[in-house]
Amino acid sequence: MIFSRTPSSAGSPACPFITGPKIEDPRCFVGREEELHLLAARMSGKQPVSVNVAGGRLSGKSSLLWYFTKEWARYVPDPARFVVVYINLQQVKPATEAEFYQALAQALRKLPAIEQRMPLRTALVKFSGGSREFAEMLDALAGQGLLPVFCLDEFEKLFDHVEALSKDFYDRLRGLMSTSRLMLIITSRKPLEVCGAEQQLNSAFFNMAQLCELKDFSEEEAEELLLLPSRLAPALDAEERRLARKWGSRQPHLLQLAALCLFDAQQGGKDAAWAKKRFEAQRSQVKPDSVWTRPLGLVLRSCRTLLNPLAEDSEKCRKVLLNIVLPLAGLIVLACALLTGKVQLSAALDWLLKKTGLL
Repeated sequence: MIFSRTPSSAGSPACPFITGPKIEDPRCFVGREEELHLLAARMSGKQPVSVNVAGGRLSGKSSLLWYFTKEWARYVPDPARFVVVYINLQQVKPATEAEFYQALAQALRKLPAIEQRMPLRTALVKFSGGSREFAEMLDALAGQGLLPVFCLDEFEKLFDHVEALSKDFYDRLRGLMSTSRLMLIITSRKPLEVCGAEQQLNSAFFNMAQLCELKDFSEEEAEELLLLPSRLAPALDAEERRLARKWGSRQPHLLQLAALCLFDAQQGGKDAAWAKKRFEAQRSQVKPDSVWTRPLGLVLRSCRTLLNPLAEDSEKCRKVLLNIVLPLAGLIVLACALLTGKVQLSAALDWLLKKTGLL
């Protein structure tokens, strides 16, 4: 089957399907209404509750976070109460606590709501990066009736500097969160609780945020995506949409990729076989997260829950470790290595050994 349409006088239409980078054009973002309302609800409650948006590679975390920072005012009842900023930690790359707080302050300083308040803007310009000074800044914002909401993308980049950004850093950040003077919306591939255990960062910070797990699209969201740019004039016809749905299922990235390949075939007068070959070639370059990620995360959390009450009783902890935990963890690590080539529990085993003084 050859896909082709008569070009309009205005030339080839713009492709509404995006793969790879985050979706920056709000008109191309679809679905995730439940998640967007959850973020808004945690902002506008009696006190803010931070949220951890967790999902595998190419699940749409960055796109969701970016869209929310642009459209959040449509979801909350009193927009004047908030200032919302997006910060990509992979681009900013803070290596120290001072650099982290400076990145937050710099993002705030650029907002129109801050620029209109000269005392706040002046204070942010002079900000040096200390946690206590940042707490004072949050108090000043609260005095102006403003709640800053920091949308932190690629949070795992902070783990590149665990010596400088240690447990003490996360404890202080937790302390700021507990004052209800700020809200964090954090994206990560794994739940923060799992990240904290893997990095051996035994801080309550990793248990404070509400978990919002990104899963595959619903049937309605998948249909909405394939009807872009609009239901009245979709870029793909019915047969192209059927094929895209068949190839990409409801996984956001694969669905976008299938639609993009079919759109390119349509514009170039190619057939379905050409589009399918191109889709499969690009799909093979994508290595999704292991199906073991969630089960292994549950094991990590279970190990941590089991050992924490025993931390002060060294002998009892060693007995539990030697007789129960290590044999079980060893079996799971072996199965994981055989089936996936990954040993995601190795960090957990190191943590268990250090916790009991055996390493």
